[in-house]
Amino acid sequence: MEANLREHYERQDTEALLILAKSDLTDEAQTVLRQVLNNKGVDQLTINSTVAVSEEHRKADLILENKLAPLHLRFIALAIDTLGTGLVLKLLVILLWIFPVSVVSVLAVAIWFIYFLIKDAIPGGSIGKRLLRLRVVDFETQKPCSVSKSFWRNLPALVPILGVIDWFAVLGNRRMRLGDMIAGTLVIRR
Repeated sequence: MEANLREHYERQDTEALLILAKSDLTDEAQTVLRQVLNNKGVDQLTINSTVAVSEEHRKADLILENKLAPLHLRFIALAIDTLGTGLVLKLLVILLWIFPVSVVSVLAVAIWFIYFLIKDAIPGGSIGKRLLRLRVVDFETQKPCSVSKSFWRNLPALVPILGVIDWFAVLGNRRMRLGDMIAGTLVIRR
């Protein structure tokens, strides 16, 4: 086995071997890989720092994975936001009965769209996310979602055909909807 590994590693270039050193190898494979890298002139410090950086990335990914909001809570938060907004708008329509229906309808639709576009930038998050202790943050900085990021994050969900694609994307890497990918945001637990 060791001879096969050594032969395989010796055919690889140094960059490919350093990338391989970042992966989760068996002790035997790691030992042979280090020997081959040493034979190619790569010092032990470089190998160790490459492996250490990789280990830090794996730990950071694991921490992030544990912080990500579960899909079922995200759907419940969306349902709460949708129902809550619907009830508030129904109350608004009832209170504004003296105005023409067309004016009240346009106002209600405008309020609904504005809320759904900027809801993640509201301090504390949308009503549903706040109740379920979730929040939307910038992917890079982990700072709360800004108004512009909230707009770009939620716009695809409001466009009929993109809305379907938007929610299928959540099944992928880091549970990011299409809107999250566009805006550079994540939904995490508080």
